[in-house]
Amino acid sequence: SNCFSTNHLRVIAEILEEKQFEELEEHLRLLALEARLDGPRQIWEAQAATAAAALESVEKAANHLFVVKFDQKPPSLALEEREGMGRVLVATREIARGELLFEEAPLMVIPDCLMDARGPQGPLMAELESQGLKVAVALDMDVLCDFFSMQTGSQLATLWKLASLNDQEDYAAGRLADKVAELAVAKGLLAEFGRQADLARFLRIVSVNAHTVPRVRGVMLFFWLSMLSHSCAPNATYGTHALTAENLQEREGGTTEETLFVARTRALCHIAAGEVVTMSYLSLQMLLSSAPTRQELLRIQKGFVCGCERCR
Repeated sequence: SNCFSTNHLRVIAEILEEKQFEELEEHLRLLALEARLDGPRQIWEAQAATAAAALESVEKAANHLFVVKFDQKPPSLALEEREGMGRVLVATREIARGELLFEEAPLMVIPDCLMDARGPQGPLMAELESQGLKVAVALDMDVLCDFFSMQTGSQLATLWKLASLNDQEDYAAGRLADKVAELAVAKGLLAEFGRQADLARFLRIVSVNAHTVPRVRGVMLFFWLSMLSHSCAPNATYGTHALTAENLQEREGGTTEETLFVARTRALCHIAAGEVVTMSYLSLQMLLSSAPTRQELLRIQKGFVCGCERCR
């Protein structure tokens, strides 16, 4: 029963160490997607195969920690341009289910920007609410604007490599980003004159590429993770993990706030050489919704209409 499951999960959560709980969380994420995508296949079969492969991959990663940077291509993957898809990551060899594809430190961490992470709302959110636009906003625009104002040109340089969809006039989230940047200038919220265009681009990049991370009550942006194409039947998934003190000591160049976390991307199923590596931009709950609902949400939030095998 649901009560039985909840009680047991509570006991498990109390006795596991943080690292063990993170591994369990990732295994459950894999299993939930596999159970949905594989239909009648027995959940115990999925649990045994996926957990074993994932644990083996985690052990290898612990012994040979390698966190790719934006200018380092992940092993066994190639970046290609494909018609109708743009930039995609393609497997250059056979990849087994559960295999770790790459680990990546975030380009940028923006904490405390989730809508439920703050108390009183700032001037931008108050103005959006008065115009009836707050319902369309998932992140606190005042926090994002404050964060942007503190960033230098060099800090933003790598971020500009990510897609912003500036050329898509019908991108709903992009139009909202442009509106927020205009409001920020009107209310004198930008410390430097002439940064409206950069703020709009920054907000568009966040809309297209940011990944929500509850443990920082905000979002993180990654380079290679942002190269993964979307599919409602993905062949890969990811999880964010805090590096242990032992692993942090092994890294070159010390540590900073941005490098305390890594995104681990691994295969959900067998991926053939030449196959595009995909993940879901949608939550597990949204993956269970109808194709028209998924397509409309992706059109508004990400600027495209999904044409994957589940949506065709």
